[in-house]
Amino acid sequence: MISAEALELAKAKLLAAAEAMAEPTPAVLLTRAERRLAAGDAAEAARLAWQAYGLDPSLDQFALLFPDVEGSPEASLGKARALVAAGFHNARLTEIIAFAATRLGRFGDIRALMDQDRFLAVVRAAAPDDPDLPELAQALQTDLAHYRSPAYRAIRHAARREGVDEATDGPPALARMFERLRSAVGGWIAALPADPAHPFLAGKPERFRLEGWSVVSGRKGHHTPHVHTESWANGVFYVQVPDAVENAEKRAGWLRVGPPADYGVGDAEGWPERWIQPRPGLAVIMPSHFHHETRPLGADQTRICFAFQIYPLPAV
Repeated sequence: MISAEALELAKAKLLAAAEAMAEPTPAVLLTRAERRLAAGDAAEAARLAWQAYGLDPSLDQFALLFPDVEGSPEASLGKARALVAAGFHNARLTEIIAFAATRLGRFGDIRALMDQDRFLAVVRAAAPDDPDLPELAQALQTDLAHYRSPAYRAIRHAARREGVDEATDGPPALARMFERLRSAVGGWIAALPADPAHPFLAGKPERFRLEGWSVVSGRKGHHTPHVHTESWANGVFYVQVPDAVENAEKRAGWLRVGPPADYGVGDAEGWPERWIQPRPGLAVIMPSHFHHETRPLGADQTRICFAFQIYPLPAV
């Protein structure tokens, strides 16, 4: 008669064989990574996590790596730091670290991740009356996709021109916009310190590429709190800004960078809130793990900006 132990061993072998034959989907890879991480093999877990990222840069199923972050934040924090030490770094992982640190009351850890003085840059990439801005506004309003309330995106009641990168055909002003942004981003990166133990700074690139989309919003257009899970860092460049943003009390159309309201933390816990008033020619650059949102304009006017993502490239 087969013992219970032998039967369990046989089942485990069959399961392992089935997984080995399975299509390497992100879910399968992240499940395997979780098991390797639980077994103390962070290097293999990091390799599998990068493989999953290659298939799905949004890593929508990243929670499979940390199935018990609510119940065991201490253990999850340790595993997350082990992944960083093994070479995996991503906005999703930084979110896990911030969430676990919040639950554990480790405000110093939160402050190290969310230090806006250190990581958030607001720079003037063009003069408010730069002649390129009207030309850019026209170009960024073509080929728009309109959104009301998509479940899979933060945009609400606004439109986007998708897939705009440095190779996109358009007026000369579009190419010059990327030149300005590349200069601003390059200076921001150069000023960041090197720190391989920091979940964000560990990914500091020597080279990068830029791509993004325009956002055209009116009375009700806004964004709900979100992070950018695919990229290392991101930003926004304001092209056309209406008069509605001038009301500092209402902060209509402003950008808020800070923790989601349901996290229950704020400046006292090391996670500050900052409101940024849009101005023509202004660029904001931040890590992709920084939560941010925008308020509706509340007026029949149009705000046009270019949201961009910063992707590391391999060193030459």
